[in-house]
Amino acid sequence: MKSDGSLAHRTHHYVTEDAPPAVIYAKWATRLPNSEHADEIQAVLYDEGVGFDEERFDEFQEWRDNAEIPTVVYYIRDPLGQTYNRISGEVDTTWAWSLPSLNMVISAEQNGRTDASNENKEVVPSCTKRERDHLQRKVDGQSYEARICPPGTVTDQFSRLWEAYQEFDSTVNEVGTKQLKFARYYLKDTISAFSRNLSNLSQSNIYRAQHAMATTLSGRVGALRQMKSNLSGDSQAGGTGLQNAIYDLEDLCEMLDNDENLSWKRGRVLSEMLNATDNNESLIIVAPDDPEAEALRADMYINRKEFWLEAQESVTIQTPSELTRSYSADRLMLYGPPKYSDRWLLRSPHGGEVTILTYPHELGLLFSQASNLNSTMNEATPHKDDILNPQEGSILKELEEELPSAELPPSEGNSSPTIASPGIDGIRINIPDEDETSSGSSTFKNHETKDPNKRERLRELIEQKNNVSNSSNGQYQPTHSGSDNSKQSTWSRRDIDGCIELVAGDGYRMADKPDTSVEVVRMDAKVRTSKSLREVNVGEYVVSVRDRMEIRTHVERQLYDMGEASIVVKANKWKDLLQREIDLRDHSFEDFVEQMNSTEITPKNKSTYRDWYHGEVTMPKSKDSLYYIADAYDLDEIKNQLDECWNANRTIRRVKSELIDKWLDEAQEELLSEDMEVEDLLRNDQGLDIRVSDFEKFDEDNEPLVLAHKVTSIEYDVTRSYSYLGRWRST
Repeated sequence: MKSDGSLAHRTHHYVTEDAPPAVIYAKWATRLPNSEHADEIQAVLYDEGVGFDEERFDEFQEWRDNAEIPTVVYYIRDPLGQTYNRISGEVDTTWAWSLPSLNMVISAEQNGRTDASNENKEVVPSCTKRERDHLQRKVDGQSYEARICPPGTVTDQFSRLWEAYQEFDSTVNEVGTKQLKFARYYLKDTISAFSRNLSNLSQSNIYRAQHAMATTLSGRVGALRQMKSNLSGDSQAGGTGLQNAIYDLEDLCEMLDNDENLSWKRGRVLSEMLNATDNNESLIIVAPDDPEAEALRADMYINRKEFWLEAQESVTIQTPSELTRSYSADRLMLYGPPKYSDRWLLRSPHGGEVTILTYPHELGLLFSQASNLNSTMNEATPHKDDILNPQEGSILKELEEELPSAELPPSEGNSSPTIASPGIDGIRINIPDEDETSSGSSTFKNHETKDPNKRERLRELIEQKNNVSNSSNGQYQPTHSGSDNSKQSTWSRRDIDGCIELVAGDGYRMADKPDTSVEVVRMDAKVRTSKSLREVNVGEYVVSVRDRMEIRTHVERQLYDMGEASIVVKANKWKDLLQREIDLRDHSFEDFVEQMNSTEITPKNKSTYRDWYHGEVTMPKSKDSLYYIADAYDLDEIKNQLDECWNANRTIRRVKSELIDKWLDEAQEELLSEDMEVEDLLRNDQGLDIRVSDFEKFDEDNEPLVLAHKVTSIEYDVTRSYSYLGRWRST
């Protein structure tokens, strides 16, 4: 359909253009057929996937009534959603598949049964592989568990926060001003947002800050502070209650930014990942939205890198929208009681075992959601005798035998509304009272002590410091991606003859091959120029970068802080995955060379292979080499993302080169005591707003990364080890 309600080009009957088309497809609810075409329509199939908008739905119903459409069939995913709520009271019948009926039809489809033999020509549609996977998961049955976070600093803080909210709520009910009502709404919404968070707070703030539709959790606290300061008149009576809640939120922020504190949902996520990896099971973790999913991935990569690289083979982190396009897994973990628009997640077919992370204060919400879901599904599912006079031999007649009884027998299992009745495609979950949770839940520590091996692995994960900042802000402190491999190769020290060594007055010296270039500041011409070592003279100033890999680390850290973790992850992924495969296969350096030469790669010298094996280079010099590394070690993820990994590394390399060049300009400026215009913005191919002023020219030990050396003597024809060359070293 076109926007004006007319038919798109070439839309006509498949036999004759004199007849109206057999099927009309309207991609959007705003593109409904005009009266010329609507009068011919006998049935409308309405897909809830178009999304619900109150005004648009009213327009659709008005169009339906004016066109006198005889039949409308609504396909609905969420029985608790607004579409079902609007139409459930006016439709002639509803049909939700009972589990036995679904089993019968799926079995018929899998056995290749067609309905051509049926007298009524009824059709059982074929399924795609993914649809069959989902339906089979329903038929096989699903188990549900409310995984309640154990008592601890974070859980206890949430309890205090919830008590502060309840006290503020009482005040609002007494005073009733608009200001206080809005503050109450925003406070409750903020508590819900904090409750859904699964990642380190710093990472959450970074990724929410760069998302157009998201507000950072810390920003929400700031907004509440502003609301408190703006209270006036009678609303000031609620100031103390609101301030107490803000204090509790501020304390909670500090706790959620502590990487070692795992007694909350983040710890539960790590525990489930560990279980899935240990048991060789697939696990889908559902985050509430895109920023939180990205934040959790970045959090795992930064703070649990080695484990995350292992876990990715069996664990995926997805949003609700991504989940709809995925196959099912052995286990599905939800971030908590779903948001209002995501309540369909409770009956998602994407996991055999469904776990819902909860804090004690969320149990009431989960109970309400599960009860309403089961009640609605029971009403929407046809029962015996609901189908009037089905013909013998028809599918409806066969299905009738599998339908639940209209009067369900009372039993202990049906006493709770959170336990769906037999045959109903609802949820079956036991939800304890909040008062029972403190004694009934196993803590993360208790979970550790059940298995000594698992306890040791968890301890290593918690204490891992390689990629964790010592600063209080929890920001990224990466190390070199290559790891120290315990399997040493049998090569001996390589000495290089005929080198030149520059000796500077500041106690530094540097040796390299005579043709190696260095940056020299010509004081007379007031310019910086490149010279080979053999051309350098005593008395000249050489400006240098003490550690180029350290500067790359600075660039990676800044990209993380900007919320661009994906660039760093992709750039280093080939080394991370290669190192893991080398460790898994227990390959020595000689094994590695043999494995590489088994591909069609152009043979390399051993020093190149050695750099790859030990992760000493950021990227092979050619894209072909990267491909053959991935091919040799079955790194399919790298082969499938070859251009992305290559381009990500190129971005980091270009930013690093630009930064080094700017810093050398600044060093020249200081030597000449003259002001130079050094552009702050660093050029890159990703359009990133990354600047020289974002970086400090010092390493972790507060040693300068850029130095100016006045050459006081030069030693010729010296012999130095290969590893010694190219770096200025303090004597």
